Amino acid sequence: ECLECPIAGPQLYEQLSKGLYFDGKTIGMWFATAVFHGTLIFSLVLSHMRNDDTDPWGGRLTGLNTTGTLMMVCVVFTVCGKAMLHLRFFTSVQFVGIIVSVLLLLVFLFAYSCVTNLWGQT
Repeated sequence: ECLECPIAGPQLYEQLSKGLYFDGKTIGMWFATAVFHGTLIFSLVLSHMRNDDTDPWGGRLTGLNTTGTLMMVCVVFTVCGKAMLHLRFFTSVQFVGIIVSVLLLLVFLFAYSCVTNLWGQT
């Protein structure tokens, strides 16, 4: 069925077959924005780790679990945000996919926070 799509509607895939979307400039821009966003997320999380902003009394309330969770949330929201910005036309499947991605992240975080680790803390 999916293999017949280009045959059924060749005008939809005409620009794709001419290499409009996957030329060297486009791939280079994707790579550059990925490096930029990765560096930005890393620097924000590194700043959080160094400053330990969430601890006003001098004891450690946060650790690598919190930092990893922060990084994962940043990555998921960045990927979903970029996906929404790059779409020309929203369909219900794409909208549901983005919403389900965020909801699955929240469900995973809730389930992960309920699991006790090896030392008996949550």
